[in-house]
Amino acid sequence: MIFQIKAYLQFLLRSKNRHGVHSPFVYQFVENCLNDRAPYEAYETLADANRQLAANKQLIRVTDYGAQSKTMHPKQRRVCDMAAVAGITPYRQQLLYRLARYFNIENALEIGTSVGKATVALAAVNVRIQTIEGCANTQAVAKDLLADYSDRIQFTNGTFEAILPTINDQKFDLIFFDGNHQYEPTISYFNTLLQTVHHKSVWIFDDIYYSAHMQRAWEYVRKNPNVSLSVDTFRWGILFFEPRPNKEDFVIRPPFFFDTLM
Repeated sequence: MIFQIKAYLQFLLRSKNRHGVHSPFVYQFVENCLNDRAPYEAYETLADANRQLAANKQLIRVTDYGAQSKTMHPKQRRVCDMAAVAGITPYRQQLLYRLARYFNIENALEIGTSVGKATVALAAVNVRIQTIEGCANTQAVAKDLLADYSDRIQFTNGTFEAILPTINDQKFDLIFFDGNHQYEPTISYFNTLLQTVHHKSVWIFDDIYYSAHMQRAWEYVRKNPNVSLSVDTFRWGILFFEPRPNKEDFVIRPPFFFDTLM
């Protein structure tokens, strides 16, 4: 947490709101997606999923392949406890929904299903989703939660190292990286999936300031020559690949700053 606080203070010094952005594309993205306050009906679907998870007292055995949880028992956890601290917050669920809607995402890959909080945000936009999770018991919780969307979600259980090379011949409109908050695995997944990119692809990296290692991974991926534009919102790093005259990097202050350190 000390690292994150220091990183956030540095972020505040570098970040801008929409009025400091000179790119029309990024300005519209900030104005009409990041800062969108419309009360979408789908938000109730997300809230209902969160209530279901919060009420689930089931105790499951968990296998962690990535960075270990800092707050939960390493082997056995209650679903409600996992939902409280794992995955994305309700604010970022809504943001992921808006982002998928704004960019007309049709085909998404999620690296790290967890209990399905991000998956339901994508499913609410009618996105076709392939979601990968290393822990079968955790993914089973997500399957139950998302049973109504089974026609558009492909659940894959296995390690990312084993699964990603078998699907990197596909094209994804969006990839959400939320499975292993360590430097070398993040870089490996990034490089493995680069050939899935098309010019409208959007990639989101969660928790880019989780640690010094994740910050270094973010610096690596945003500087890749295939990346034409990056947006750093502190909790998320967002990459775009559409060819542009000049490579651009933006540090954008999110509208709800209280969410950044949660």
